Amino acid sequence: MEVSYKSFDDLSRKYIDAEKTLNDIAPLLIDEWVPYFDCIKCGRNDYCKYTKKRLFYPDLFEEVKCGVVSSFITGISSLSNDDYNKLSTGHKEKFLDVLYYLTQYCIDSESFIGSFQIANFIPDLYDGTIGANLIGMVSETRGNLDKACSIMQEIDFLSSKRIMLLVEGESELEFVKRLKAHSSFHLDKVEVKSYGGESSKKYSVIRLLMNEFKSKGYKVIIQVDVDGNPNKLNEMNLWGMKDHVSNNLLEKNDIFAFSYDLEEAYPKELLYESLIEFGHNEDKVRKALTNPQSTKNTLYKRLNEDLGRLPSKLELAKSIADLVSSYDLVFDKNFKGNELIRFYEFISNHSMKI
Repeated sequence: MEVSYKSFDDLSRKYIDAEKTLNDIAPLLIDEWVPYFDCIKCGRNDYCKYTKKRLFYPDLFEEVKCGVVSSFITGISSLSNDDYNKLSTGHKEKFLDVLYYLTQYCIDSESFIGSFQIANFIPDLYDGTIGANLIGMVSETRGNLDKACSIMQEIDFLSSKRIMLLVEGESELEFVKRLKAHSSFHLDKVEVKSYGGESSKKYSVIRLLMNEFKSKGYKVIIQVDVDGNPNKLNEMNLWGMKDHVSNNLLEKNDIFAFSYDLEEAYPKELLYESLIEFGHNEDKVRKALTNPQSTKNTLYKRLNEDLGRLPSKLELAKSIADLVSSYDLVFDKNFKGNELIRFYEFISNHSMKI
């Protein structure tokens, strides 16, 4: 049985015995993937340990296969050898594809960074226009990295995934970002993005975002509001959630639904403290928070009517996040089951699983 790996130009594949270890294969990969390079063109040549000066011409260099890139392949191969050897043939090929794209990324980034290591190196080699255009080339290094990350999610021992949390609005976005800023429990792997916008476009926007981030290796989870109508999520197929589950873009437990909205989920104790800090009268705040829930207005609108001008939803989200972190409410038994804390746990539990 054979396993294949990409040619240097990615136009064909080469085949080797599938029983060979990754350490056995590494020299073949270096031979195929690492180009010969005249070190005079690299800004690191005055201190790179891999350069070779030409005999009798001390100011010139031999053309060599880049030692940095070669060592990169050797190092990853040594580190991953045992895990690679346990993979199926199909997953061995996927791993070799990952290594190919990482190698191309290494070549591109080393070349780019090296170009700026010596003062006037770029101006001496190129005119101003070409030199300036080189700065824009940094964006091209990302393509190979994105391809590698996309395949990594299919290989267990490489699946150092990140979470992409899609949230409904800017308030939820600011709340989670504020929690992350406090280095809150297990949120370091979580990134967050709002899919907010016109209701008629949310189905398509959500689908596009999920496809985009899944292709980059993210585990995608999502938050929605059901505005007091639990049937919205299932029977009414809110924002196409049922469709996204059917199409394997999400699993059911990847969806968190606020019964109403984020503001309604804030613990009353935290709302009270936050509103006092924003300068509202204690008695008025206490009375407003004990008034019956309105079926016509959201909590935020009702409080705005009762108390006068409230802080913006974004300011309030940041304030509540500060209090949640300050009091470590995720560990407080008195808040067990609170919807805001369950949202927090929803995010952190997904993060801990990857």
